[in-house]
Amino acid sequence: MMYGGMVSALPHIRSGRIKAIAIGTSARLGVLPDVATVAESGFQGFLGVAWGGLALPAGTPKPIMDRLYAEASKALATDDVQKRIRALGVEPAAVRSSEDFGAFMGSEMAKWGKLIKDRGIQAQ
Repeated sequence: MMYGGMVSALPHIRSGRIKAIAIGTSARLGVLPDVATVAESGFQGFLGVAWGGLALPAGTPKPIMDRLYAEASKALATDDVQKRIRALGVEPAAVRSSEDFGAFMGSEMAKWGKLIKDRGIQAQ
């Protein structure tokens, strides 16, 4: 059994080498419509997904951050890019601003940091 990222797992699921029993997203994925979410499987409130984003060095001037955000958003909004991302089994998230993404990253670090601390998990 494993809990893996969709990008690396999807080719193996499609080939039949592994069987997906649940996904950690909040809704079913279009590439695996018959695979239930973990929450649908009885663990309400569960959300555990791999995510990625663009980050810049601290102190990057706001006009540069805003320009990069605007250009990346424009590219990510195109039908071709959306189609390619979804084909990988990834559902693009709507990020309204760089501050919004920063808040999301902070909440993810707090959520998983608490779990690690509460369970006494240590790197091996």
